[in-house]
Amino acid sequence: MNEKPTWPADEPWYQFTPRNLGTGYLTLAAAGLLLVWSGVELTRGGLGTGQTVLFAIIAVCGLVMLFQSAFGLKKLLRRRNQQG
Repeated sequence: MNEKPTWPADEPWYQFTPRNLGTGYLTLAAAGLLLVWSGVELTRGGLGTGQTVLFAIIAVCGLVMLFQSAFGLKKLLRRRNQQG
């Protein structure tokens, strides 16, 4: 049981597969938090151009993080079910 988990060589560098469920769900929650925060700031209004661009970038990063963590969790759960 002292074996370190190795990452499969067929996974691309940009794909996030968490090592455990806690990390996966924490990443999913952080992505949701980024999306909510940027959405609230953008819809509240009164932002300058620089702030609008910043929160738009944060929203895009949150969206990418959401998809990465959701697909990574799906892959992790599929691997765990195959192992028994």
